[in-house]
Amino acid sequence: KVSRASQAMHNLSRAQLQECAGWDQVGKSFVEWLTARCKTQSTAAGRLVFIGHHALKFDIPLLIAEMERHKVDLSGLPAAVFVADTLPSCREVFHELRRKALPAVYQHVVGVEQPAAQRRRGPRARVQKVGQR
Repeated sequence: KVSRASQAMHNLSRAQLQECAGWDQVGKSFVEWLTARCKTQSTAAGRLVFIGHHALKFDIPLLIAEMERHKVDLSGLPAAVFVADTLPSCREVFHELRRKALPAVYQHVVGVEQPAAQRRRGPRARVQKVGQR
């Protein structure tokens, strides 16, 4: 099921998503891709690095929750995972900005509004807080 809020945010209807792979398949493919990248990238030295804006409190907990919910096997991933969250840096560097959301930071740094393809649509998502490992 896809809520109306999610449909509005992502501009995708239930009908469009009906034939798409589910999280169990997508999560498995994502982990396989990450595992392969870690094994083939000599610069990564077997480490996994995620970089995101608000990643520690949104993206990573959401990924973990979905992986656990769909019982995606994570055993092929490296033991060391580094997460770099850009939001704390933005709070430190751009203290004059009222909002530190990525579109506001983008507009401040680049001088133009963030392209529509990179922005959320619709109301803010409400995500349940999930436990962190």
